[in-house]
Amino acid sequence: MITALSNANQRSLLTASGKTLADGQTWSRWVLTISVGLTVLPALLDLWIGGARRAIGYFAADAFYYLTVARNLLDYGTTTFDQVTITNGYHPLWQFALALMMWMWRAAALSEPTQLVLTAAAGVCLNGAAVYLLGRAIWKARGRLSTAFLLIAVGPYAIFLSGFYWGLSPEQLARQNPLEGTMPVYGTLWSFANGMESSLALFFFSALAYVYVSYPVLTSPRAAAGYGALCSLLVLARLDLALLLVPLLAVYGLRALILRTRESVHCALAAWFAFAVPLAIYLLLNWLWVGAAIPTSGSAKSSFPHPGSSGARGLVRIPAVMQSGRRYLGLVYREAQIVVPSVVALLFTPWLLYQRWDGPASERSWRCPGDPWDSFLIQVGFGVLILGAYNWLFVNITYQGHWYFPVSCVFVSLALFRVVSLPRFVARWALPARWAGATAIVAFCVFFFLTFHRKPAYHKKYADFCLQEASRLKEAYRGKEPKLLSIDDGVIAYCTGFPSMNGMGLTLDPQAALARKQGKLGALAVARGYDRVASLVYVNSARLKPSTPQKEVNDWAHKRYKRFLGANPGFEFAVEYRSPESGFVVFMVRPK
Repeated sequence: MITALSNANQRSLLTASGKTLADGQTWSRWVLTISVGLTVLPALLDLWIGGARRAIGYFAADAFYYLTVARNLLDYGTTTFDQVTITNGYHPLWQFALALMMWMWRAAALSEPTQLVLTAAAGVCLNGAAVYLLGRAIWKARGRLSTAFLLIAVGPYAIFLSGFYWGLSPEQLARQNPLEGTMPVYGTLWSFANGMESSLALFFFSALAYVYVSYPVLTSPRAAAGYGALCSLLVLARLDLALLLVPLLAVYGLRALILRTRESVHCALAAWFAFAVPLAIYLLLNWLWVGAAIPTSGSAKSSFPHPGSSGARGLVRIPAVMQSGRRYLGLVYREAQIVVPSVVALLFTPWLLYQRWDGPASERSWRCPGDPWDSFLIQVGFGVLILGAYNWLFVNITYQGHWYFPVSCVFVSLALFRVVSLPRFVARWALPARWAGATAIVAFCVFFFLTFHRKPAYHKKYADFCLQEASRLKEAYRGKEPKLLSIDDGVIAYCTGFPSMNGMGLTLDPQAALARKQGKLGALAVARGYDRVASLVYVNSARLKPSTPQKEVNDWAHKRYKRFLGANPGFEFAVEYRSPESGFVVFMVRPK
């Protein structure tokens, strides 16, 4: 029977197999250094060579929401997307961190293309810091770092997802996502350097892991308070990760109920208080500042407490969609980022619980858990299940981007690394053999980066607009800046600087968000003076020509924009601007 090893047993096994503890520490140091390098260096080199165009290729489309609000915060002194009304449609910690970085870049007189590169690079560096903290946590708790840790930049989740890319020609792959272009395999650490909160959330999760194994967070009220405060930072980095933290904070209550000691009660109160106070302040400020405690982006996407079936229906549809030859990668990755980590958690967490139960009594003691890393992984496993269940039941599957589950995807890697640390997998090879294995893993990671991550055509339309079309558009409207209702994820607003309401609904003020739910957003926008409508990718207007009859233009625009603006026969559309190079169109919306 295979049982979990304590740190002392692992060290004994390493020594008994002819390797000194010092050798194990040296090898772990090499593994950690190379892992951080694999996470950081290929991406930074890619950004350095490709500049702003490659930075936009790293960004998720929604990154332009953050960029627009950050710039407007500096220019207008408040968190606004449309330059007038206040919004809370963002995850706060990354939003204000980005604004701070943008302020420093402005102070250094850096150009906007350079700022885009630095935004992507900041995510890359945060991922590198996260890898370092995770490696140190495992090393400290287990006494060594497995060679398999070198795989963390790619991870088993992304390797699984890449299987759906095999067999697709470059042309077929491009047709899988015509809106954004040939997309990379999501789920690698490189894909989480996406201009959004993913990398910051990974950093705080990794810091949480390191603190858990390094300090007596279950037995010292002071350490418990620090742990709770760090949990609150993770939630402020990405708000729905509060669900993942439920088991990590509930364990304090269980421990207090079982032990019934003053120390256990004080630890629970300290952790919960330090966790709750920053979040309560955030919600209160939302209510006082914006008029809604919950961000408009969250309320727009969630159906809680009414469950939906889009997740289940999407999963059932995958085989039929793949067989039909239709676009399937978008559906596959949205389902996989919930299903794969949840399945791993369902299999791995009970196994790990059994390992602890079947091991020494010290390993299952509530007073002083013997292996903090196993304890942490068990709690995270339950959290992954809770987070996945919520998104499966209450968020439409098509709303969920690849930036939703950075922690869940990394959990799949951590589970694999824990499995390969079993006694039968403990390194017994000679040093040259270990280096050969490490070299093979490094070569595979570089191959994966070049083959599955580096997709220069991804977000080409976004890059073309930012670096070329936006300047032509601003020149055309010189002296008569339009007020736009933009049907996109912020790219038009950011690249032009025009006052823009967001037709997708994620960065609206509460009044506009309600109007959108009621199908009256178009009428409200026109009443506020946002009497132009444009879309970069969601509505392709290139078919309209200067010679297109006005009635045909009006009928076409009503049909295409109805689901965003609501049906309003009292208005008509007219082409005000059309780019001869790209076919990008700005419509004027006016009363009949």
